[in-house]
Amino acid sequence: MNRDYYAMHEVITFTSLVPGPKLLVFGAIHGDEICGPAAIRLIVDRLQKGLLTLKKGSVTFVPVCNPLAYALGKRYAEKNLNRVITPKRNPKLYEEKLAQHLLPLIKACDYLLDLHAYPSQGPAFVFEDASDPKTKAFVRCLGPKPLVTGWDFMYSKPGAAQLNAGDTISYAHTRGKTGAVIECGPCGDPKGVKVASTAITNTLAFLGLIKSKTKATKTKHIQIKGTGFVIKKKQGTLSRTWKHLDRVKKGQVIATYKDGSQECAPHDGFIMLPNATVALGEEWFYFGL
Repeated sequence: MNRDYYAMHEVITFTSLVPGPKLLVFGAIHGDEICGPAAIRLIVDRLQKGLLTLKKGSVTFVPVCNPLAYALGKRYAEKNLNRVITPKRNPKLYEEKLAQHLLPLIKACDYLLDLHAYPSQGPAFVFEDASDPKTKAFVRCLGPKPLVTGWDFMYSKPGAAQLNAGDTISYAHTRGKTGAVIECGPCGDPKGVKVASTAITNTLAFLGLIKSKTKATKTKHIQIKGTGFVIKKKQGTLSRTWKHLDRVKKGQVIATYKDGSQECAPHDGFIMLPNATVALGEEWFYFGL
């Protein structure tokens, strides 16, 4: 592994002389999610050319949070970076070392916008990871209508907390920050760049950091309450090419293991974030209603 990648975090900050909120924007926490870096570079270019003007506060961009995985076109190099965002005295793995450089940036911000994409087909959407008023207002400014709620409740259940431990937004919340993850659509979909750049611009406007004729709009959201997840416990395949937010019926077969056992929908609702190539022991798909 090329250890030079440890020193390749590009951090770009714009600061107004007028005090105001401090926004942090992350791209490519996962190396195969290319919409974030592309969108960030578009916004940086507009700020540098004066097409956008910061009127107060500051905004810090990290276009590529996982440089090696991004160069390889892989989700991660050694471990999911979005599961190791936590202080570690003697980090060993590549992503664990990267995380130690991202933590001070999160500590220094007021708001964190984390730009992602996902490995199946479907629409862009936003996670509402907390139910406090500031988070509710923030996630509703970003743009996409689907809004996944109940995530914090689902991962508070026994045996589930460790699956989502060490993500950017959870760490931000422990530091008293307001954060949001936007999934800008399928990995590699060029439309995701527009979704991501709109989310950044909307956030800048929402926080009053830029001059904007139109404030970020709070459109009507479809609320989907996360109620369960399935871990891929052994070798198997999805029963079809599922898309994010496909409707399912109670008892419908979602996946079949090589030994013939099956995973079925526990209720009428939606399948969320199906991942046909997920590794054993990771989340295969989720259910919502």
